[in-house]
Amino acid sequence: MTTHHLHELSRSECFDILRSAAIGRVGLSIEALPAIFPVFLAVVDDFVVFPTLAGTALASGSMGTIVALQVDTFDPVDEMGYSVLVRGFADAVTDPDRSATARERLHPTWVADARSQLIQVAPTLVSGQRFGPSGGA
Repeated sequence: MTTHHLHELSRSECFDILRSAAIGRVGLSIEALPAIFPVFLAVVDDFVVFPTLAGTALASGSMGTIVALQVDTFDPVDEMGYSVLVRGFADAVTDPDRSATARERLHPTWVADARSQLIQVAPTLVSGQRFGPSGGA
């Protein structure tokens, strides 16, 4: 029987993982009910930025509110993975330089639409864990 190890990640380690991630999930409240949306993401100036289409539930539900954003992975062969959770205030990206940088880093399919809108999350709470067999992670 394999013993598994759980390692708490520092804020810096969490941001390293966030910078390497392309896809995550955003959790928020819509009409007082939890909702989770898959998103492409990029880290720009210590903000986590994701695109959405104007007028969608994700766009309207994440404007000016607290959201949670999570990225994770698990390799079933090596039994290793990580999970990073960011919680913070979300709002539209208004800085033109941040917007341009985010658009360069994001998957082009999701920012090509003229209706696309960028949302930024200012991380207040950042936590993460790396897990795997003892002696690993």
